[in-house]
Amino acid sequence: MFIRMGSIEELEKLCQEESLSKNHYTIDKIKKENQEIWVIMNDKKQELIGQLYIIWNLEDKDKANGKNRAYLCSFKILEKYRRHGFGNLLMERVLQRIKDKGFTEATIEVDKNLDIFIHIYKKMGFDVYLKTYKEFQKPSILLLNSLEY
Repeated sequence: MFIRMGSIEELEKLCQEESLSKNHYTIDKIKKENQEIWVIMNDKKQELIGQLYIIWNLEDKDKANGKNRAYLCSFKILEKYRRHGFGNLLMERVLQRIKDKGFTEATIEVDKNLDIFIHIYKKMGFDVYLKTYKEFQKPSILLLNSLEY
């Protein structure tokens, strides 16, 4: 397994294959260097098994402020690769990238009713509750990880 930054070309292909409508928005953010996509690959099969996006700056400064706080989203690991530690590896690498850029905090949003994910994120250091959102019909909470150096 190896972890690396994903490319715009990979995202464009993935969006075409999955008919994702937000690809132009995401691609524009990557080109403006406000967003990065990190992927974990199965090097034997050349298969993408997971992804995690970093957004450096957003209008909602509680999520990301472009100075010391970055926002993580679209964290996914293919089901057949779950429970093997690959999500932890990807998260650790992405948090290191955030620290390397001089940021001291990371946030992640999670569905308020998904206790298992809240528990997982807390184990990964996202242990401070910031606020509740009521977007997209499902209430979610924003968790903060104060990165340690």
